[in-house]
Amino acid sequence: MELFSNSTSLYFFSAILQANAAIIAIVGVFGIFKIQPFQSGIETIKFSLSMERGITTGFWDVDPSIISIFNPLNIEEKYKFMNEKVRSSVAREILENWINVEKDILTFKTTLINPILLISIGIVLGAFGLILANTIHNLGAIVEFLVLLIGSLFQCLIVYAALVLMFDALELEVFKDNKLQNWIIRNRNK
Repeated sequence: MELFSNSTSLYFFSAILQANAAIIAIVGVFGIFKIQPFQSGIETIKFSLSMERGITTGFWDVDPSIISIFNPLNIEEKYKFMNEKVRSSVAREILENWINVEKDILTFKTTLINPILLISIGIVLGAFGLILANTIHNLGAIVEFLVLLIGSLFQCLIVYAALVLMFDALELEVFKDNKLQNWIIRNRNK
């Protein structure tokens, strides 16, 4: 009596591939929805920087075209530009908040790397397992059992990594200090 049928490995590796594809889809959707508030925060900052000079008092000593210059710069260049070109303490505070939001986006994207790498490895191993399913089955029940056990444990690691990513990312906030956002709203109405 055989412990595993000819199709056990095929079903197993097929299910692993489907599960990993679903995990990538969930992490992708989660990532998109998590990055949107960050982008919204940057858009709020851009809007506050592009307000007309007459609406706010003492706000500007820089040209509103700063947005088109500041936007494409990387974080280090933004700090350098802000320190060299911007004299208004309020404008500096707003630009620093912009930089902090971009740092949060970068931190979030960095947290995606390890789980996506693990999922990718799982997909590649699952594809090889699917291709070699008959060979694995022909090696004997013990070898097939060990391969399926290792595959199951690795899949548990992948699911754990994806869950840790989601819970870690939930702790990031777009505006850590609402005083700046409240200041923008108050001065917009003046």
